[in-house]
Amino acid sequence: MSEDEKVKQEKAEKEARAKAATEEEARIKAEEEEKAAEVAKLKAEKEAAIKTEKEKAKKAGNKAKKLNKKGALEKAGIKDSDIFIAKAYDDHFVFVTNQGQKVKVNR
Repeated sequence: MSEDEKVKQEKAEKEARAKAATEEEARIKAEEEEKAAEVAKLKAEKEAAIKTEKEKAKKAGNKAKKLNKKGALEKAGIKDSDIFIAKAYDDHFVFVTNQGQKVKVNR
């Protein structure tokens, strides 16, 4: 082999190694981006679940406020321990006591 052929061959080998290294870097970068996207997806799912739980807790709190049965019970003269069922409607409460007495109290 002549000197020129050796130089050309070495240059071609360097270019081939550089191209292979570039392709490997691109593959690794794509894998990292895919992992980052998966992590972001999992974080979003976790945040959505937390938000859902917070909304459920808020609704339960709102329902308890809406019921506000303590004041209505005092109006009706019923002890809290005597209540078997309590339901809240837009304009009144309905309580059923342990003795089966049904009491309607306006808000």
